Amino acid sequence: MLKLCSPKNGAEISVMTALQRELARLHREGKRGRDAIPEILKAEGEREGLSAPAEAIFSWKCDDPTVPMTLDISERADFVGLAPVSVGMIRQSAEDGAYFVPVTNFCVGRTYFWRVICGDMVSETRSFTTPEGQIRTVRVENVPNFRDLGGKRTESGKKVKQGLLYRGTFLENEDGRGLTRNGTETFVRELGIRTEIDLREESYGKVEVSPAGEEVRLVPVPFDSSWGGTLNDRGMGQMQMIFAALSDETAYPIYYHCHAGADRTGFLSVAILYLLGV
Repeated sequence: MLKLCSPKNGAEISVMTALQRELARLHREGKRGRDAIPEILKAEGEREGLSAPAEAIFSWKCDDPTVPMTLDISERADFVGLAPVSVGMIRQSAEDGAYFVPVTNFCVGRTYFWRVICGDMVSETRSFTTPEGQIRTVRVENVPNFRDLGGKRTESGKKVKQGLLYRGTFLENEDGRGLTRNGTETFVRELGIRTEIDLREESYGKVEVSPAGEEVRLVPVPFDSSWGGTLNDRGMGQMQMIFAALSDETAYPIYYHCHAGADRTGFLSVAILYLLGV
């Protein structure tokens, strides 16, 4: 016997946590900085969780615990090609015996199909959707503030493609952060990132190979970190270096970052989205 439990067929699954949705609401109301940070964030360690996507729990029951179990998620009902999502470890509930697994890194505004395979048994197929208009954060182990630039509507009514441009923090191991083995698996295998653009002046000439491995091309650009520095002649030269990399179709998907993934990365994100018509 193989029976799917949750989510229900046709369910809508948020890619943002309740806290992220609350911060987005405050931002839309014009509140910035400390005014937009709820009391809950004052607790130690809460800030790090702001950039982690919401987990969706998939569960089912199988009466043969000895067979291998897999969860398939695809954007096609025939499951030709699985979706590049992160599937956690399958566990069993002590309460009702159901098996469950957390899944993250869904795209926004998509329809997905899912099924479970237990040995020779194949479950029914169910579908679910993710909402339009949400911010797609991505879980890459030990690399916070990892986000997809896609999913946003342009003035012409089109939508920026997802899965092509990602922004975030540095990748090498430092201060307890940086790519782990699991993080590298997500970065290279699941997301398929081919190019890393490093915007840090402070690391220019010091990092010669991407921490994600030699198969990821490293493009170092010493982006001026001073206020207004991006708008002077030197800054415009740096922008030319960046857009030379962005104009190479074979470079995608691309991950670009500074140190914290805020100022230099944020400035570049605004420029890219503006040129795309957002």
